[in-house]
Amino acid sequence: MNQSSALDEPCWCGSALRLGDCHFDREHRRPLLLSDVDDEARRRGNQPRCWAAPATSTPCAGGAALSHTVARASLEKIAREQHVYSVAWGGVTSLIRTMGKRMPKLLGIRQASAFFGFCVGHDNSLFEPIEQRPFAGTPEQCALLLYRAVCRELHYCNVKNDMFPTYRLLDSGLGIDEQREHQSLCAKRADTASIELRTLESMRGEIGRAISLKQYDWCGYWVLELERPPPVMCCGLSFESSPLTVAGRDSKTRPVLQGLSMHGFTSYGRHFVALVWDLRQGPVAGRRVQAWRFSLPQETVGRYLAIRMIEMSDNTHIAPDWWDDQVFEIKEMLIGRINSGIGEGTYQGSAFWDGLRLPFPRPVVEVSVRLQ
Repeated sequence: MNQSSALDEPCWCGSALRLGDCHFDREHRRPLLLSDVDDEARRRGNQPRCWAAPATSTPCAGGAALSHTVARASLEKIAREQHVYSVAWGGVTSLIRTMGKRMPKLLGIRQASAFFGFCVGHDNSLFEPIEQRPFAGTPEQCALLLYRAVCRELHYCNVKNDMFPTYRLLDSGLGIDEQREHQSLCAKRADTASIELRTLESMRGEIGRAISLKQYDWCGYWVLELERPPPVMCCGLSFESSPLTVAGRDSKTRPVLQGLSMHGFTSYGRHFVALVWDLRQGPVAGRRVQAWRFSLPQETVGRYLAIRMIEMSDNTHIAPDWWDDQVFEIKEMLIGRINSGIGEGTYQGSAFWDGLRLPFPRPVVEVSVRLQ
């Protein structure tokens, strides 16, 4: 095969482009500027969308809203000079500066937790029960907390999927072996992101339709009121998994995934941590929460849930005074969990809790609970 015909063959990377239009001679091309990649991701993230449907059938109104998933009034309770520490994704350039680690960084409360995910009309009307009324842990309020967390996660999952063609170009200037390794990693992450996107779209549809019908019997929740504002606030979604045996002639074990949202916030002078999930997805999240509810001592449950928020979500915001007062070893441990997602049962020992200089607020009452 001559070079001209080889260049017309599909590229080995699976892009569906001709080799001549894709990876041919890429090792001699100028590498992309990482700042340009970050600018594109930021532009895509700031592109307004409204995720209110199907939770409401009313048309959009008032233009794009910068929606706060954790209210500014909540963040003001823990801010220092209008700033909190955030563990949000800071872009490729930031990761290189921090040697591949996501690090808490100071962020103004006008930007913290905010995204262009709803129009002004829907941001005001749809979330009125949790923004304009005292929080009481009702099924409706809990369902709206979960819906907002799902919509934010879906917003940035779309951004991540849209960015993969650009991320694939980051192997420009690398040798052929490094190119193959980079493309293989991108393909695996794109597959994972695609599954995540479909899962989130399904959750948004099912939860949104139930909210529009004012049906909330599907909503599981555990809501605690704390004695003072939690130094860690969050509106995030993680996926809990558990191996279940599939019955049948060829029984086998497969993982079952279920979304669990965690929220730390204040409302009308009261302070809360809330865990919310969709009971229709299965029993996994409910069993996990039930284990926490009955096994964690009252004096440590608030701390435990706060650390879970730190490790599970990039939409977590930390009181600067609390973070700065921690000893170096504890900060390193928390940063490790932010980046590796070390999970269940790895930090309940007394050594970890003894290192925390500032006590976490104790729960004063269990506001509401539905586990199944």
